[in-house]
Amino acid sequence: MKGRRLRFWLYRWHRRGGLAAAVIIILVTVSGIALNHTGDLELDSYYPQSSLLLWPYESAIEIRQGILTKDGWLHVFNQQVLLDAKVLGECSRLIGFASTDREMLLVCEEQWLLLNSDWTLLELIDPAFFQLEHIKSIGSGEQRFAVQVDSGHWYVLDLETYSALLLSKADFISVPYELTSLPLSVDSSRNKTISWQRLLLDMHSGRWLGKYGVWLVDLAAIILLFLALSGCWIWFSKARKS
Repeated sequence: MKGRRLRFWLYRWHRRGGLAAAVIIILVTVSGIALNHTGDLELDSYYPQSSLLLWPYESAIEIRQGILTKDGWLHVFNQQVLLDAKVLGECSRLIGFASTDREMLLVCEEQWLLLNSDWTLLELIDPAFFQLEHIKSIGSGEQRFAVQVDSGHWYVLDLETYSALLLSKADFISVPYELTSLPLSVDSSRNKTISWQRLLLDMHSGRWLGKYGVWLVDLAAIILLFLALSGCWIWFSKARKS
């Protein structure tokens, strides 16, 4: 009678334990199988891009910035400035963008790009001509372009004579375009840090689930051990009875 009661208790908790640990066991099993074939699958050479998978690594992944215009996103990729997927010119770092009714000025660290309203390149401008200190921001007003330097002063630009005039008042200057984080739809390959191998290793160990993930995997391992022992006991007790 006592053995039957114990067998019933083990059978009931055998099922419950299996259900409780199923998700973690499946995750550990699938990741372990994939890691055994890291070389064949080249897991260290490919990088996941899904925000659902990469949420634990947001602080480790560089999020590129860009400028949203009425025609799309301006951003830098592979030392080139692009309007969404259209290459506009060479650029190592994007500083700012401004527009008037007829022209647009795109300011990069090493050169400026003067464009017409159709995003056609009109001229490449060397910023050294203007002899300004480090440029902080760019704006426009009254059909002219102006830049703000680190000291906070604004200079209006004359693109014909390559000169800059210090403004005593800059209240007519507006800065409608600012750098902001690129959405994943534009920066679809932003993750070049966390490989599939790293992701699967963290899933396998539980680190992917956060601070308590390792303990969850440990708990699942203990439950799996209980399932193995209780399963053996149930089977042998039935075999002995028969």
